[in-house]
Amino acid sequence: MTIPVSLEIYRRFDLFLQSRDLTFEGLIVGGAAFMLLGVRDAATEDIDFINQIPGQVRAASEEFAKQEDLKLAWFSDRARVVNDYLKFGYGKDGVQDLFLGKALKLRCPSPDNLLISKLCRITDSGPRLQDIEDVRRLALPAATFDSVVVHLLLKEKANKGDVAKAKKILAVLRKDLYGA
Repeated sequence: MTIPVSLEIYRRFDLFLQSRDLTFEGLIVGGAAFMLLGVRDAATEDIDFINQIPGQVRAASEEFAKQEDLKLAWFSDRARVVNDYLKFGYGKDGVQDLFLGKALKLRCPSPDNLLISKLCRITDSGPRLQDIEDVRRLALPAATFDSVVVHLLLKEKANKGDVAKAKKILAVLRKDLYGA
């Protein structure tokens, strides 16, 4: 049985990295970010980074996963694909500290960039109840949602994505979240 990733797991992994003289500073999105922000109660089975994980840290995370009975890919950088969609990149501006251990530092991007990451997931893979609830929990004003959608659709067009499909999904989501 694979156990869920929780704050206690981050603490133990921080110690694990320290014992190997490794450090990692990651920018996270997805369920782990929402859990650490306190807007989602449930733990998640992985942590999604939008920056690359160095080989030694990845190897350590896999060793730790086996030791702790976690999903082998619990420490993943597959969310890097959203980088092309984020507003203003993801430098230090607008980044929020979530977990600051000695060897492991976890941060997340601004709320509008978290929204972009969720909307990318929704338009790419289809709406999942958990993703819609995460968007709802962000509690961003409709104007922010609309601004993010315009930004996302322009990026989708620039990246040769399916703009019509994305537009339809986002219109339904907006109506569900904000009405008319």
